[in-house]
Amino acid sequence: MKNLIEKAILLLFFQATVFCAASAQTNPVGTDVVHLKSGQTHLGIIIEQKPGESIRLWRTVEADTLTFAMDSIDRITKAAPVAGASTTTPTVQTTAPSRGFNTNPLSVALQVSTGGGDYSVLGFGAIIQKHFPEERAWAGIGLHLLGAQNGNGVNTMPIVYHSSYEITSGGKGRLGTLGFLDLGYSVNLGSNYFDEIAQVNVKYGNGFYFNTGLRFRVNVLRNAGIWLDLGYLYQTSKLRDVETDKKLRKKSWNVFQIKSAVFF
Repeated sequence: MKNLIEKAILLLFFQATVFCAASAQTNPVGTDVVHLKSGQTHLGIIIEQKPGESIRLWRTVEADTLTFAMDSIDRITKAAPVAGASTTTPTVQTTAPSRGFNTNPLSVALQVSTGGGDYSVLGFGAIIQKHFPEERAWAGIGLHLLGAQNGNGVNTMPIVYHSSYEITSGGKGRLGTLGFLDLGYSVNLGSNYFDEIAQVNVKYGNGFYFNTGLRFRVNVLRNAGIWLDLGYLYQTSKLRDVETDKKLRKKSWNVFQIKSAVFF
């Protein structure tokens, strides 16, 4: 009788052990699910996370660890059970991958610029832009005021489409090098002069605005900092007779421009 009872206890203990092991595999409560942009999926527990850089995942089934760069991750989800549901059917709670800097979808930049070439300029303006973190890109619209400093150019107000792309980053995302491009329509602010070629008083008209170059970014705070642009500015204007408003010709200028900004 005693041996029979001992065998029954051992059998119950064995069944309980098997049941617990099966439950642990079919219902991974608290398991992190890493979905890669390549389409692969890995299950485990995140044991280390470097914001904006990488995560380290301990895969419980394979008993190993893998490290994934943040830009290779599409999303990170959490497997969790639903009350009253089958333990073999977990639901998924989606969480966005962590990014160290520039997490706001929209940002504003206040700019001050100076430059010289065909004529010297001083200017200031503002840009509002949207961040596309998966593509490391920004796009938005801007408004600038440019003033001629030596009388050989035009005072204008360019309205631009602004875009930039992050080429490299460092300092855990705090530093960045970007390429930028501004394309727009330049509105004349009323500059006139006497044209010796046409021997008439001439007024500057509206024209084309093009500005491109390299941007160097430093985040002082998570979503705020400064940048410095080194770029090339090309600008045109249609020259018109003041009295008849007749178009005489198109004039263009080439300028090297330095532009600093505070963004937030």
